[in-house]
Amino acid sequence: MSKTQSVSEASGLIQAAQEALLHGHTYEASKLFRRATELEPENADAWVGLADAVRSFREKQQHLQRALELDPNNEEAQASLSLVEAKLASGELLAPRTNTQNRTVPEQVSETLTEVAPVTDSTDGAEAPASEVTTLYCYRHPDRETGLQCTQCGRPICHECVNTALVGQLCPECTRERRPVNYQVSTKTLVLAGF
Repeated sequence: MSKTQSVSEASGLIQAAQEALLHGHTYEASKLFRRATELEPENADAWVGLADAVRSFREKQQHLQRALELDPNNEEAQASLSLVEAKLASGELLAPRTNTQNRTVPEQVSETLTEVAPVTDSTDGAEAPASEVTTLYCYRHPDRETGLQCTQCGRPICHECVNTALVGQLCPECTRERRPVNYQVSTKTLVLAGF
């Protein structure tokens, strides 16, 4: 593959990854950004995008530092790195999961880096008032209240939709994505197998 082909493919991957982030598909976005960094390791935008797609503040920090090595004047990377380092200094390890549908990438980044769900009152260690706690409802069964979330996409799921995995619990769609290709059977394949 020539250099211009890999640059073109990397920019296409970055665009697709940003679109995935807009729709809340962080796992898919991180895969696309990682592939873009493999094809074009000198692309600072790919590293900044990868930092946006991952939850670990340590990993965000590493990707943003790499972006700044490549482009020291990248204002987005500088601003994001200072926020990430502040979160790490306060002892936070993971960015909170957020619903990212219908927002621009900069809105997602700033919310991911600045939103902190209050859990306890810092003065006496008491639990936060119930009004501050968000009630979650299963995305497939909107009438069911739940405390479970898919560990891959972050969507709330009820006990009926949950699929236990080695990494936690997954929603039906994320479970399907992880299924090996030879086990992904479509209706068309079943019809053809009948003949």
